[in-house]
Amino acid sequence: MRIFDFHFMANSQFCRSIKFLTEIRKYFSSSSKNKFIYLNLSSYVTFLILVLLGMNCASNEWYRKLPEERSSVKKIFSGKWVKSTNPRSAMNSSWHKNSWSEEIEISQNRFKKKFFSTDIVGKTLKTLEINASGEIESNGNWLLLKTKSIDTILNEDGKSVDMKTETYHKSMLYYYNSELNLLFPMIHDRANEEKVFGIKDGVNEPYNEKERNFNLYMKIFAFKDFQPHAYRLKTE
Repeated sequence: MRIFDFHFMANSQFCRSIKFLTEIRKYFSSSSKNKFIYLNLSSYVTFLILVLLGMNCASNEWYRKLPEERSSVKKIFSGKWVKSTNPRSAMNSSWHKNSWSEEIEISQNRFKKKFFSTDIVGKTLKTLEINASGEIESNGNWLLLKTKSIDTILNEDGKSVDMKTETYHKSMLYYYNSELNLLFPMIHDRANEEKVFGIKDGVNEPYNEKERNFNLYMKIFAFKDFQPHAYRLKTE
């Protein structure tokens, strides 16, 4: 069984829901008289379970806050954390050339997250710079980035096309893996645009650093060429 399949099968709420439906089916299938009732009832129950699961997923965003239990580990996150990136343009394309970089600079209780990309499309040069800033909190190997504002600067052939500053209130949880010496966000993002997937999908018990699935997912996402996740501390 693939590791991705295992995660969904391991979801306790999902498994309990399936067991509940199975018991209902056994009861109403005991006689032909009850089969019609079962078919209608199971439809309503299935719908209700899906709604409840969706509400739970939306409310239980554990990856936006630190674990409540204090850790004895004292991790210093100060420095510049750099993401390993590859061009997003086709390797042999003569029409489009892309390069981009992303880094997180941490100093005391503040951070700056910088994204910069360059695209040469035909004869046009476009540059995009996105800078997020805010506060940090930490607990052991866990790091919480609390973004307060985002600055965006878009230039085309050296001329400003767009420049704006936005107030932004969202937190994202990161984890430092001492074995890999890498910093991981719990969900993937690029240029401060969050995706719906990431290491969180391999977590059965939030904040359990010894969980096998959690550590396996970090290794899976650590060295992806496309949509890289991890940041490494830059040393001079």
